[in-house]
Amino acid sequence: MRTKASNPEESNYQDGKWNLTHLKFLTDFMEETGLTTATVAELVGISRQAVYYWFKKDDVRLSMIYKLFEAYNYRIEFDFIKERSTEGEAAKVEMEVEREPETSGKRLAFLASALKRYSIYREEVQPKMNVGTTTIYYWLSHDDVFISYMYKFAEVTGLKFSIKITPNKDNR
Repeated sequence: MRTKASNPEESNYQDGKWNLTHLKFLTDFMEETGLTTATVAELVGISRQAVYYWFKKDDVRLSMIYKLFEAYNYRIEFDFIKERSTEGEAAKVEMEVEREPETSGKRLAFLASALKRYSIYREEVQPKMNVGTTTIYYWLSHDDVFISYMYKFAEVTGLKFSIKITPNKDNR
């Protein structure tokens, strides 16, 4: 029996769909692959209510995302990309730059790489993100972060948060 009436203003669920920003990629993936919240919960080893909580808050730790995709035999890669304006230029140039493969095995290697690659100083970014002075250091040392902070990082640095999902061909 429900003890509290749900408030539609507090919910991200309307008209049979989740209205999400940070986890839209996840609901899109679930829709494309036929995954249900029950299956997601089972794959990650949590309750369905916990998965609903992710969607209600539109946020989840990166470690849970990696765990889900690994359990479902998919590879997910995150990165930050600088979008270059081609407006007013004679040609549109697209480039894919070969980067050294990541060998550290860290989930947040893409964040450390972006900081280095684009000469971004944590001390300048953290106040713009409205987080503490050692927050990014904490994320990197604990190798986990809520995904919403990666969107915020991209926003304050002028970068684009990139998510690439591919089947894990090694085990298919």
